[in-house]
Amino acid sequence: MIQGGKINVSNLPTPPCGKVEWPWTAQIGTALPIIPGNGSWPSITVITPSYNQASFIEETIRSVLLQGYPNLQYIVMDGGSTDGSIEIIKKYSPWLSHWVSERDRGQSHAINKGFARSRGEVVTWLNSDDVLQEHTLLTIGQYFVENPTCEFLAGLSEIRDVTGAEILWLVNDLPHSLSQLLEYPLGRYLAQPSVFFRRATLDAVGPLNEQLHYAMDLDLWLRMAEHHRIEILPQKLSWMRRHDNAKTLRENVRVYTEVESIIDRYRSNISTSKYRSLVRAVRRSKAHACLRSGLSTPRSTKQMRAAIVGAFNHDKTVVFSRDWLGTVLRLVLPPKLRKFIFARP
Repeated sequence: MIQGGKINVSNLPTPPCGKVEWPWTAQIGTALPIIPGNGSWPSITVITPSYNQASFIEETIRSVLLQGYPNLQYIVMDGGSTDGSIEIIKKYSPWLSHWVSERDRGQSHAINKGFARSRGEVVTWLNSDDVLQEHTLLTIGQYFVENPTCEFLAGLSEIRDVTGAEILWLVNDLPHSLSQLLEYPLGRYLAQPSVFFRRATLDAVGPLNEQLHYAMDLDLWLRMAEHHRIEILPQKLSWMRRHDNAKTLRENVRVYTEVESIIDRYRSNISTSKYRSLVRAVRRSKAHACLRSGLSTPRSTKQMRAAIVGAFNHDKTVVFSRDWLGTVLRLVLPPKLRKFIFARP
């Protein structure tokens, strides 16, 4: 374990030029809340899976190390990055409990390798483009002490732009039960970096399904929710970065394909009408994801045609929607006119 309370801004590497505020130059106070009953702070393990995120990973690492948490195990599992990420991780290696850079079988496998090394009573993972808010780990540690029966805890989060400066939307309509977890296609979900659970709970339900590469968190939450109540902490614990290289944004059709397969496994837990409405919502989302891929630039005629056909196959009601009309126009217009109309500002 790393005694996180001893880490401060002054003994970490100097932030890049122009980086200020949390988690670059801000320092959490050293005075810790009193743990009831002369108890001790529960050990917390944070795992960061990483692959070619040199633009963001330093901010992620600092947001964990500067929490001021006194009983922290921080593990970074890099998948063999080639973009400068390893050099950044090495800078912070004296303050990490463990790190490695080696080829893996994807994000789920990397996180599971971290789980295998985890020794914390409470566990979470934080992707290398996400950030913990100030005081998050102190808040979590205190909550688990004061609520010894809590096994599965979720807090609020934010979606921010690529710079991290602008809040795009809040993740604050959280599901409280297994049935509500299945409402992911309706826009109701747990923000993964704001979810914490006991190691014993993870051991009971098993690690991430490594066959899943996009919705593995939803699958794990559902398995936990079969046995435990989701406790909600009405506080922002993290923020997630929206950027073009994020795989859940770049490969949105595959995200919803996995979500549909997961929902299908739980169809007996919900009414037939709700199951049908969720499947319709998933397929509509897949259709619009297809069309958005057709609107991305540059796209060949063949790719745009495939986007239109794929969208129609997922959900026929998408015809004449704004995305559908935009893709069709891009397909049928002459190249010069298409470039003029759809040119980005």
